[in-house]
Order: sequence, then structure tokens, then C-alpha cells
Amino acid sequence: MERKKRLYYPLLPDLPGKIRSPEGDIFFTDIPNDSQHLGYEGYLGETFVNNKKVIHTLTEHQNFKILGELPKISRLKHSGWVNSLAIVKLLREGKDEKPGYSVSKVIVPDPNISQITLNNHARKIDNLPRQCITHNGAQLSIDYVMEEDIEPIYDMFVKAQNEGDGFAIDEYPTFNHFVYKLRRGHIFSIKVKGNIVGAMAVIPSRFVRSLYPILGDGPVIVDVQYRGNGNLIKLMRFHDSISKELGYVGSLRDTFATNYGHSTLSETGERGSDRKSDSEVVARIPRTGYVAGKGWTDSYITYKDFSDF
Repeated sequence: MERKKRLYYPLLPDLPGKIRSPEGDIFFTDIPNDSQHLGYEGYLGETFVNNKKVIHTLTEHQNFKILGELPKISRLKHSGWVNSLAIVKLLREGKDEKPGYSVSKVIVPDPNISQITLNNHARKIDNLPRQCITHNGAQLSIDYVMEEDIEPIYDMFVKAQNEGDGFAIDEYPTFNHFVYKLRRGHIFSIKVKGNIVGAMAVIPSRFVRSLYPILGDGPVIVDVQYRGNGNLIKLMRFHDSISKELGYVGSLRDTFATNYGHSTLSETGERGSDRKSDSEVVARIPRTGYVAGKGWTDSYITYKDFSDF
């Protein structure tokens, strides 16, 4: 099936802006300022919490702002799993009168997926399909996705993107990107009486800097008729339980701030709470995606520990 291709135009690049001098000192270059000439509105990155000198330099002399603390980002040889601080430096206000979405900044090539087989894992979830009963009595059947269901599920994401329904307009710009982004994940279909009404995927958290991350992530999508009255939260908790079975000790994911009006996070970057899904809101990242009908939108990063789950 021929798929419409789009280009991905982030506003905030994550570029390696540090170099090491012969004396071993780390200092930051002018990459954030150079980014403005490429059409970016700022620099978004992260650094380990134990990089005290770097953090001081960034916040006191480079006008960076700390957005929050991300847990268990990487495993260091002598320290174990360590946290990182999310940091940002905005170069301009970025008014939305002319959002500049189509201005070319980074061109992402269409991935080659010819050698990718989804759900090709040595370790898989047992006892499938499983049932999730909604509050109005509908029986959702959750199972590993069949190959013939992958494109219809992608079409659900495209529809959600075009309608501004929880996803950015280019979050999965092509079918190949969709498959490539989920290649390391466990992909499940959600069906009612054999008909696809949604999907979920458990993937490694994209925020973790490790080949073997211990925090999971992954999208959940379901037809609007099965979302209300806490049904979507039931599916999110189902997603958490599957993630734990697969060996993850927690989740670190992001969602648009417009989806979480009930979340709390102080302006100083202190942790808040997402009361509906029992997660902690650990950071708010500015202008992470362009949502249809809303423009550039912030995201919350939420963390959930599975130890008591």
C-alpha cells in the first residue's frame, strides 16, 4: 500500500554540544546559538545529576533552565543507575502566528523495514489473549498483533494524528517509521468480537541511555467509545502489568500536557502527580510536538515505579 510521506520538523534539537579539552575539562560550545540559524527555537538535552560543575555552568552562565529530574537514565560503571536533569535553552518565544512547521530543519530518511519482523522475541508474554472488561461491560481481547492487522492499526494512529487526538501530526510520519519505532517492542492488538478497536505496544523508554533499559514506554490507542469512565486508565494499568512481566521495573513515558489537565507540577520543576494513573510527573518539556488544531504543545514526562504494582 502506498503511504503518504512526511518530514519530521522538531523545534528543539538534541545535539552533542560538549567537547572534552586535553586537560579533561568539559565545556559547552555555541551549538544552542548555532541552532537558531538552522530554524530551531532552542536546545533540549539532559545531563547526569552528578555533573555538578556542568550543571552550574549551564544554569548560571549559559541561561539553561532545569525542567525536571529523570530517574534511572543510564548505568555507570561505579555508580549504578543514575538520574539525569532535563535542561532547555529557548532562543526565542516561538510565536504560533506562523508556526513554521514546514521549514526544513532535519530530514529524517524513510527507514528500510525489509529485514524487520515485529514481535520477534525470545521472551514473550504467556496466557494470551487476555480480557479487559470495560465499565460498560464490553470485553476487550488483548493479544499479540497478527501481521495482517499491523496496517489497520497504523491507520488508527494516522487518524488520531490528523484529528489531534493525543498524537502529533508527524509522530509516525510513514508506515515504515511506525514499524521501525516499534521494532524492539511487544505489539498487541485490542479487539472486540474479532474487530480491531485499538492497540498497545511495550517498548524501551526512549529517554534511557542504555542498550538494556529497565524502564518501559509505549503507545496505547483505543477507539473513543472505549475510553470513558476510566476505561483508558484500565488499559494503561494493563500496559503496566505487561511491562512488568517483561522485566521492566518501571515506566518513563511522555504525554501531551493537554491530555493531563489534572496533573500537578510546580513551576520550579519539583515533582508532581498524575492522580489517575498513579504516576509521578517529573518534568514538563516545552513544544515537543505539533498537534492538529493546537499547534506546538508541551509534554509531561511521567514516571511509575512497578515495585509496589
